Amino acid sequence: MYSSKRDIHALVSLIRAHGVTHVVACPGSRNAVIINDMNECRFNLHPVTDERSAGFVALGLALSTCSPVVVCVTSGSALLNLLPAVAEAYYRNIPILVISADRPARYIDTWDGQTIHQQDALLPYAQTISVNESVDEKDFKWNELKINKALSCLSDRQQGPVHLNIEIEEPLFDFSTANIIPSTKVNTYYSHSIEPIPIEVMAQIASAKCPIVFIGQYEQSACSAYESIEKNDALLVLPEILTTSPHWHRTSILEQVVENSGFNPDLIIHIGGNLVNKQLKNFFRKHDGIQVIRIEEKALFPNTLTHLESVIYASVEDTLRQLATLVQPNKEVKLWKEKLSVATLDLNDILTRDLFSDLYVMQQVAKRIQLEWDIHLANSTTVRNATMINDFRNHKIFANRGTNGIEGSISTAVGYALGVKNKVIAMSGDLSFFYDANALFNTEIPNNLSLIVFNNGGGQIFRRLPGITGSQALDKFISASHTYSAKGIAESYGIKYFSLSQTDDLANILDEFLACNGQYPALLEVFTTINNNEQARKVVENVIKTNYTNKL
Repeated sequence: MYSSKRDIHALVSLIRAHGVTHVVACPGSRNAVIINDMNECRFNLHPVTDERSAGFVALGLALSTCSPVVVCVTSGSALLNLLPAVAEAYYRNIPILVISADRPARYIDTWDGQTIHQQDALLPYAQTISVNESVDEKDFKWNELKINKALSCLSDRQQGPVHLNIEIEEPLFDFSTANIIPSTKVNTYYSHSIEPIPIEVMAQIASAKCPIVFIGQYEQSACSAYESIEKNDALLVLPEILTTSPHWHRTSILEQVVENSGFNPDLIIHIGGNLVNKQLKNFFRKHDGIQVIRIEEKALFPNTLTHLESVIYASVEDTLRQLATLVQPNKEVKLWKEKLSVATLDLNDILTRDLFSDLYVMQQVAKRIQLEWDIHLANSTTVRNATMINDFRNHKIFANRGTNGIEGSISTAVGYALGVKNKVIAMSGDLSFFYDANALFNTEIPNNLSLIVFNNGGGQIFRRLPGITGSQALDKFISASHTYSAKGIAESYGIKYFSLSQTDDLANILDEFLACNGQYPALLEVFTTINNNEQARKVVENVIKTNYTNKL
């Protein structure tokens, strides 16, 4: 049986009409009528108790299903816990519909329980549309239009998170209606040119001395377009690790050598979201004589590299296909492709058991996982370490680089694994894992999820900050040094636990751990030291620089 509230019927029926099927459901009384009707309509409901975790589960589901996902919360501060995930989704164009049940506005600031200012609570990261409970037909039609508008924003090329705040008056729990009353879907259409770059801009690119395509986080597939551009030698493709291009080793090499490399690009076509390679980004920012053409899919004006000349609002894939029509080889492009082809990221002979480190274990994992494994990486050391692992190049790789720090990485991986049949491995540092341990406090941890926690007793990335070692607060307050283990957490949630240290049988433990995938979730805790990790990183960086120098 359904709720007797007609506005809830409109909400649920229109969500279904717009093709949204997955709902991350958080417990609560005010939103119970929404969840009831969604359950009656046979939506794919995923219960998650912690709202902060729920937002990232929804983000992961949206990534894996390539479709909008609803996350529904009750009134009050429950909504505020979604802000980290919503901000992440905003910077990555990930369509999440946040539905918050609200109490009547007249109770705000009257010390009524679980009553806060919910309208616009997620600004500027999610457009808010508020729906007040209708009292007549005009109110109802207006509510229908607003719900349609919110749902259309999820399918627009300006997609991203949208917040629907639904006022629900008491009495709440009248489930006496046998059939849901459907509402009318409003269709929206957007025209897209298949050749969005103007002729004069294409001529500008073709005449550049050293034109490059610099690609930040971009998780949609564009592999065929990348390879067409590669074949023509007219543009130097510099993708980062969080793209679907297998050529991100070039940016990993340039990250180490760019300051003294003689690299002198004069035109950058900048695509995608946030960046991992900080040194390369800073090099472009301070390098004079660069023209930057930004390809943008949202209504933004990002001057990331500080030399912005043009913004083209267009589909990235359409743009890449058009760039592939540039067929005249460029001698500077060919030169730099050759320089950056050095096999610096093959670490099999560089990293050894003698220097037991996060990088060494990560390389051993990379050698053992097949192409059907998708990889989720936590910030900050983990994702940076992965840029040095050549064997990851043919995998789908994800990380919450839109804006997040350590929060939500495990929750996102859980949500992603719920939506795919592929094997999923999530790798995280200790702080990221402990911060997001509520990701495992769910009733459905997928069997295709394997977790690796690199535990070195604190936040290693903070120790690299220039001058930070002079602070007496470094260990306890900045890097959050600790002696905790993930074992108790894993066992509490019924997750198979493994541990690994320098004295253990690495090969057998890794093989047994990875063999669990598809049968039940498993967690491997790798115990390393910060000193070994830093030494291993410096070894790899020096080898990259040496190999590059010898190639010249």
